[in-house]
Amino acid sequence: MATINLESMYSKLSHLSENKLVEVNDFIDFLISKKEEAHLRELYSKASLSAFAQTWGNEEDEVYNEL
Repeated sequence: MATINLESMYSKLSHLSENKLVEVNDFIDFLISKKEEAHLRELYSKASLSAFAQTWGNEEDEVYNEL
């Protein structure tokens, strides 16, 4: 992955029209929300492990592990 120089990005952004800057800003917001959603999914998954372990980790349901 290429290293990005922020000064170079600022220079490129200064050449864009107002409409294009709005699009770039929206895309940046999308990327940030996508990263936050992935982080939340990971946290929810980790938080639910113990609850599911209690539900699924019992001898009565062992027969289903072999299906």
